[in-house]
Amino acid sequence: MLFMVCSNVYIIGWGRCCMGEDRSEELATIRGKIISDALVVESGLDDIISLIFMGKNLESAYLFKEMLLDKEFFTFMNKWKLFREFTKRGMISFESDLVRKEVLTLIKRVIDVRDHFAHGSIDFENNFARLTFIEGGEKKTVILSDEYFSVLKETFDNAVRILNSINEVLKNKV
Repeated sequence: MLFMVCSNVYIIGWGRCCMGEDRSEELATIRGKIISDALVVESGLDDIISLIFMGKNLESAYLFKEMLLDKEFFTFMNKWKLFREFTKRGMISFESDLVRKEVLTLIKRVIDVRDHFAHGSIDFENNFARLTFIEGGEKKTVILSDEYFSVLKETFDNAVRILNSINEVLKNKV
């Protein structure tokens, strides 16, 4: 299991954190790592969007990112929707429509997990951590186990790898 009390040391899927009675530091560490890793995925979308709109002009791409993509109104979900539109229009191509949909689902999963940790709550029961969040109008709970974090890490890593690959292909086209 991922969270197991062992002399006030908690093992975290992406690292290790120690703490005593107050678990707020532990919760912040978990949340922070997930949100930080999601930002890496979001940054991959930023790079692709900038490349499609601005090409290899680094100064224009930087300005585009600063004035548009980094603003609070241009959310991770908005970037995903724009990326999805690029794929629908063939601006980003895949071996098949099935692969295209799998990539979109993978990135959407990162967004959902980020939202669960950013807006949900983590509590501890019998030395297990639980994440509770609202999805589709329903309250859901997930036990934060080794398996759960292993799947999440693989999801995040795959999303970054795929976005980096798309970015490289687009750089060669522009």
